[in-house]
Order: sequence, then structure tokens, then C-alpha cells
Amino acid sequence: MCLAIQKIKEESKLQGKIEGAITFAKELGILREEMKKNFMIQFGKSEAETEKLSHNYWR
Repeated sequence: MCLAIQKIKEESKLQGKIEGAITFAKELGILREEMKKNFMIQFGKSEAETEKLSHNYWR
């Protein structure tokens, strides 16, 4: 049970980092496509995952 809780905490922390990174990139005026390209490298996400995340957080 402790491992499950730890995994949930880690996933939540990563989700916060991802949301913050996307929001920060937008605030800096970085183009969405450029952010997505760098984001895939930084976070090791696929193009489809990156598109979904950018859709959710690029406000």
C-alpha cells in the first residue's frame, strides 16, 4: 500500500511540474510548437501525450 501511495505522490508531483512548465513557456512567449518539441525531450513524452497535455494546460 505504501508503494502505491508513493507512486501516486510522484505522479502528482510530475503532473504539477508538467503543468508549470507549459504555463511558464506560454508566459515567456515561447511558441507552442517549440515548447512541444522541447517538452518531448525534457519529459520523455510521446508526441500524442505532449499534444494532449499542451491542449489541457496551454491556456
